[in-house]
Amino acid sequence: MRSKILFQLFLAATGLLLLSSCMSTYEVPRPDEPSALIKFKINWDKGKASLLAQQLGASYLVNVNLWDLEQEKQYHLLQKTQPRLIDASESTISTFATSLHPDTKLRLVVWMGVQWQTQEPRQVYDSATKTYRTQWQTVHHQLGCAAERTFTPKQGDVYLMDYNNHDIKENCGASIYQQLAKKGGGFQLKAVK
Repeated sequence: MRSKILFQLFLAATGLLLLSSCMSTYEVPRPDEPSALIKFKINWDKGKASLLAQQLGASYLVNVNLWDLEQEKQYHLLQKTQPRLIDASESTISTFATSLHPDTKLRLVVWMGVQWQTQEPRQVYDSATKTYRTQWQTVHHQLGCAAERTFTPKQGDVYLMDYNNHDIKENCGASIYQQLAKKGGGFQLKAVK
């Protein structure tokens, strides 16, 4: 239930802000500026998404927004789209990374789902002929789930936001981990509270 409410709030806020041009794209730190790195791991059930795709002609979309809680500003961080889902393997993991400004309290919201279009008729009154006629319109649909996490990245640290969405439309979740180097190579993940 919480994921449905988050999804509806996410779509409403994103739609309103994009339409009003109030949401700007996040400007990552320049190479000479302090930064933290965040990796995103998106784990989702491609079988369910593919079934929806076959039924609806859908594609999948990952959208990440960021709230700077100190400046009370919202930014669009990234969007990834795959036009068609063909391979129906059980689970798919997509990864990508970006830099963040450190020492700022941030809320990251990841939404993943499928989107499709339908053509639907609507009746339009023609005042010249005083009759109704059918006009076709394109209707855009989305089905997905949003999860959010709040944290304060530290300069030079590496983080992983692990997002899981196996039901496509609900029960998704996300965790943030700090990546810590191990002696002798490799790394371990420490949950960020």
